[in-house]
Amino acid sequence: GAGGAGGGSRVEELGSELARIQETYGNLFQIPSYFALILRAFSILEGIGLQTDPDYAIAQECYPYVARRLLTDRSPRARAAP
Repeated sequence: GAGGAGGGSRVEELGSELARIQETYGNLFQIPSYFALILRAFSILEGIGLQTDPDYAIAQECYPYVARRLLTDRSPRARAAP
C-alpha cells in the first residue's frame, strides 16, 4: 500500500505537503503549534506501525474512536463541529 516498504508514512507526507503549501503561498493559514506536535507524534507512531505492517494507517486505527466521540459527545463544542 501507499506508505509501505520504502515509502514514508502518510502522516509524514501530509506534514510535508502542508509545509510546501505554506512555503508556496505564504501565511495563508497558521498551523497551531499543538497541531504540529500531534502531526509529528502521529507520524512517528505510523512509522513504527509501517515497520511491521506495510498497509498500516494510523487514521484507520483512530477512525472508530473519532467517530464514536463525534456521535456521542454532547458538549456544545463537539455539537458545533461540521
